[in-house]
Amino acid sequence: MMRLAMGLALSTAMVIGAVCDAAEPRMAAYQQEMLELAYAGVSEMPLSPHIKNRSRAQLKTARACLELNNPELAETFVAGIRNWQQSMGYADIAAYYAEQGMDEQAQAFIGKVTPALRMSEDIRSGKVAFSTPNPLIDTLVDRRYEAVLTRVEEVRRMGRAAEPAEAQELAFGTVNAAHLNAGAAADRAADITAALAALEPFIAHDNFEIAYYGFHELARVLERHYDGVDLNRMLEQVVKPRLTKVPVFLRIELYLEYAGLAARNRDMDAVAPILSELEGMVDGLKPRPRYYIPESVRVLKLMIEIGELEKAAAQVDALLAYYHEKRDLIVNIERAELVCGLAETYHLLGQDDVALNLYRRAVDEGMINPNSRPQADDLNRICCSLALHEVKPDDALLQQLNAMRSGLGNPW
Repeated sequence: MMRLAMGLALSTAMVIGAVCDAAEPRMAAYQQEMLELAYAGVSEMPLSPHIKNRSRAQLKTARACLELNNPELAETFVAGIRNWQQSMGYADIAAYYAEQGMDEQAQAFIGKVTPALRMSEDIRSGKVAFSTPNPLIDTLVDRRYEAVLTRVEEVRRMGRAAEPAEAQELAFGTVNAAHLNAGAAADRAADITAALAALEPFIAHDNFEIAYYGFHELARVLERHYDGVDLNRMLEQVVKPRLTKVPVFLRIELYLEYAGLAARNRDMDAVAPILSELEGMVDGLKPRPRYYIPESVRVLKLMIEIGELEKAAAQVDALLAYYHEKRDLIVNIERAELVCGLAETYHLLGQDDVALNLYRRAVDEGMINPNSRPQADDLNRICCSLALHEVKPDDALLQQLNAMRSGLGNPW
């Protein structure tokens, strides 16, 4: 779930997912091997002109370490990032520790980010020259600075007993300030009625990113008060009418969130109509395989989560056939990602032989483009998928992955 679409800063749960007890790491040796291979490949990219791709993939790999409860390995990876995303990585590690209630460790990582933030603030205020080198800012209104500042503020709010002050647009940016303020409003709400009133300015906002955050925070409130909620009625009367301006990908994101909420509360009567809505949204993407396949995979994973295994198995077979039919319409640098999603789904269904065959196919697809930059991205994608979904590569797949890593070099 790692879409940096809105303001570049996402809440801790949305960025690194649910984490386990920090005292009980669950990363197996092969998972660490996969993450190290993922990181090594993208770290071969030359800083010029590929620093953005390289840093983005390095941060993604560090976040996978956090999801697998290995903040020490995440720190090693973040230390190798050579642009502003290093600061975001340290802030992510701080958030990880803050979620575990380990305030001392969280503050230590905030301390790694603070100097760059202070320098950025001095540049913005005119205290130092605009030309002063700084990783977070190169324009007076810079989203990188705002994103990191927002992430740090999230961490600070986790350990703060007093109600936080209202986040100001001037400091955080319009969308990020709304994100923080919507979260504070949700935290204050004593019940659903109070939450709806407090979140109304956000969910009714013309800016679809702000509306998205409002609905996301509403889901958090519903989680706390689910026993008194008719979720289907809430979706029909409150959520659905307000989503007309929200892009379909974010509508899918929200409906998956609400479906997960219902599933965790064992409210299968609510899950069924949400699933039907999701299938309708995804079906509208069918003419565009690049988008249809990954969104279909997300819905299939929901089906598996709620126990609709036969339906999911039939549909993933159809989706694989669709991929084969539409393969030539998909740009070669996008194919490995789609195949990984299919492999993950077969693994969740217990069909690991099919899953491993598809991972091998993903490597083959990733090798078609002769340039090493997309190859390194696909190697990273495949290895992270294996680690995060707890799929142990067999000898044949491991040999393919290592060969892919060894083959990286000019032309990039």
